Amino acid sequence: MEITSITISILALSISTAVAIWGWRRHRNIYDVERFLFFRKNQIDKSNNNNELRKKLNSGHYTILHTSEYGDCIELILGKIKK
Repeated sequence: MEITSITISILALSISTAVAIWGWRRHRNIYDVERFLFFRKNQIDKSNNNNELRKKLNSGHYTILHTSEYGDCIELILGKIKK
């Protein structure tokens, strides 16, 4: 009985380790960089680009590389990733 439970736990550990290593080794190359301004107040944002930023980030094709203050806005550097 103990041998069976030890065998199952070793098998589960090896499978989870293999899945973790496979996910870690997957390459994500950045092939496009964009500068984006995130407005804190909606009345300042006439072009409604906060919704555009939300759509880009929710698509899964962009990631935030860097953030910094830029006046009353937050400057975001977005990178388009190749999966």
